Amino acid sequence: MPANKNAMTRYKILDELLSSRYHNYSLDDLTEEVSNRLADMYPDTNGVVRRTIEKDIYYLEYEGPFMVDIERYSVPGYSKEKQKSYMKQCLRYAQPSFSIFKKEMTSDEEYLLSEALSLLGQFDGLPNLDALEGLRLGLGINKSERQIISFTKNPLENSNLLGELFTAASQKQVVEIHYHKFSSPEQELVVNLHPYLLKEYNRRWYLFAAAEDDEKMLCFGLDRIDKVVPLPSHKYGRINDIFLHFISFPILLF
Repeated sequence: MPANKNAMTRYKILDELLSSRYHNYSLDDLTEEVSNRLADMYPDTNGVVRRTIEKDIYYLEYEGPFMVDIERYSVPGYSKEKQKSYMKQCLRYAQPSFSIFKKEMTSDEEYLLSEALSLLGQFDGLPNLDALEGLRLGLGINKSERQIISFTKNPLENSNLLGELFTAASQKQVVEIHYHKFSSPEQELVVNLHPYLLKEYNRRWYLFAAAEDDEKMLCFGLDRIDKVVPLPSHKYGRINDIFLHFISFPILLF
């Protein structure tokens, strides 16, 4: 086992990254992501190098107690710096939802999950609700007998949009959106975005996001969005204070 005080922390970070099905991580991507997260947790750290991550992955596969099955695969990638496409070599767990740190849920955690399911079930279009309902039944968690919290529903013509954008924002995934302006509904426009926040205001839903090409902050009404296409090979930008300042003021809507 590598003699490093941050080794177990790196394994936990790698475990989360390798189990994701919303991103295509290359070895360089894994190195950068682990370095960034370690820097957030330990500001005095110098980060990690590619060779360290290579050794960590080898340990997880062959030397440690985990003996995990890691899949190597290729996908089309895109370099923003070089402005060109290429074939990207990626890694992930061969088995979806696998984790080396799984544990049994406590009764308190089961209760919190049940309450969360009750709240989330009121939003049309949120992702994986069928899977969560199956989880509730599998755990033997009973539904609440009556509704305690109620939200005003804002139906969308395409109710799946809310779920797709929720997944993209929560999983930090770049997306390509197809949308139209109110003044020219027949003209389809396309832009790549880094989605940050979904916000309801005056009975309408809005998406706050950064444009991929120039990082300009934008806001789109969901009723103007026609289609969302995930771009798992594109690198997601980190949220910053500029964004937090941006959403506090009136903005230009699309």
